[in-house]
Amino acid sequence: MNPPHDDDQFRSRLNLSGNKDRMVLVVALGILSAVSPMATDMYLASMPRMGEFFATPASVVQLTLTSYMIGMAVGQFLLGPISDILGRHRLMVAGNAVFLLSSVAIALAPSIEVVLALRVLQGVSGAAGVVIARAAVSDMASGRQAAKLFSLLATISSLAPVLAPLVGGVIATVAPWQTVFWALTLFGALMLACSVFVVPETLPRHLRHRGGLKAVASNSWSVLSTPSFMAYALAFGFTFGTLFSYISASSFVVQNVLGYSALAYSVIFAVNAGGMILGAWPTPAWWTAWSRP
Repeated sequence: MNPPHDDDQFRSRLNLSGNKDRMVLVVALGILSAVSPMATDMYLASMPRMGEFFATPASVVQLTLTSYMIGMAVGQFLLGPISDILGRHRLMVAGNAVFLLSSVAIALAPSIEVVLALRVLQGVSGAAGVVIARAAVSDMASGRQAAKLFSLLATISSLAPVLAPLVGGVIATVAPWQTVFWALTLFGALMLACSVFVVPETLPRHLRHRGGLKAVASNSWSVLSTPSFMAYALAFGFTFGTLFSYISASSFVVQNVLGYSALAYSVIFAVNAGGMILGAWPTPAWWTAWSRP
């Protein structure tokens, strides 16, 4: 193994010291991290039309969200540890390329069953951007600098849940449901360009884990068998499940039951998303001091 100072030299080659270069890199990572809300929230307004196109009930169309999230969960669970062994860059590029191709295939899909299968693949490939982008930040920085980069990354990514439904609502108003996935194809091309031309390899060979897939399985089991981790994971999972129950049913309730247009639904959804983002922000220090008895 190379001496520790080689890691510092490797980080210095990533141009983290330059504000402009660092901002371009963080924006690129933010785009990669935004893939999940883009792939879920953008087509919500088009879900009733998708059901009409395939002549299938709402419950089956809602499974397109479920299948994507299953793929995203499996992808994050596997691709993160695998990138620790193989490196970040090639896995990120491959995942973004598959996401792009799966988006094209969904737009051309002949049946809802094909859409469901492709959404699983789209979720697995989209996970490459989500999990590897965060791992890349950990590779590039530590301590206070890493906290600042994660904060910037979160700020950029938080725009997606607000913008995606608005864009999707406009598309659903003027175009068929397939157009949303053509838009996701363009987003996939943007992610691919970011991973190829902007984001470098951030994990040098001498810092990669050894042991292959056997080590991945062993480490994964070690994590899953930790009671404290599983308690937090299950609590988060049930909370997330409640959120997605709302997301999967909201388009049918607001449009088909309450009678709102696709564009009006997208505005309602974006306002709710904005409220959740604001509610998750930490309490300002001045408010804490003012409200203290």
